[in-house]
Amino acid sequence: MKLLAAALFFLAVPLFGSEVLDLARANLKEWVKVEKSISLEKHAWRNKKEVMLDLIGVLEKESEALRSRLEEIGRQQGESNKLREELLKKEASLADSIEAIELFLRKMEGQVWALSAWLPQPLVQKLEPFFGRLPKESEETSLGVAERMQTVVGILSSIHKFDERIILSSEIRKTGDGSRGEFKSLYLGLACAYYLAPNGASAGVGRPSANGWLWEPAPELADRIEEAMAIHEGIQKEAEFLPLPVRIGGVN
Repeated sequence: MKLLAAALFFLAVPLFGSEVLDLARANLKEWVKVEKSISLEKHAWRNKKEVMLDLIGVLEKESEALRSRLEEIGRQQGESNKLREELLKKEASLADSIEAIELFLRKMEGQVWALSAWLPQPLVQKLEPFFGRLPKESEETSLGVAERMQTVVGILSSIHKFDERIILSSEIRKTGDGSRGEFKSLYLGLACAYYLAPNGASAGVGRPSANGWLWEPAPELADRIEEAMAIHEGIQKEAEFLPLPVRIGGVN
């Protein structure tokens, strides 16, 4: 349509003279330039529009991915907060349990210290490392709950084992008659014991008390005590019943 209008224009131009023709030609050139420029701009705009649409698509996808990521982070944070609350509850419960165990341990440690006075010398010597770690009443300690519990259990276990056995030991101590030296002692668990001096010079019976073991001389029992020790050591192979005094229970 534009080309037709231009052709009609050129057909009509000769009627007006050469000046008009030159002006018309100049205007036509300018008009063609404008049309060409408009065409180029439209083409450039179409290209830019396609690029912009592609960029908008990419940005929308990135936005959707970011939104999904934020939602995932929100869910994870919610789960993390829930887990944190559960851990805090467990921590509080554990703290209560540890406090209850510490109260129990303080009570047991006091009872074990009170029990130590009733223990015989060979057992006390064996338990010295344990008692060295055992805190006394109201005494501060750097030991943890687990180590304190192991100490108490270790002492009680050793006491129980000693009480189930017949044990022969050598000791240096003072007896009821005032003599002091090396004696053999035959313990019937924690119930009682019998002692014998070298060569049977003296003999006697021992029993536990809150003030330590009490030893009473009984020289008339020397032969029977010596025979009982020989049976225990295997020196005398044939076992037999021996009448020896047994006193159950201690005195204060």
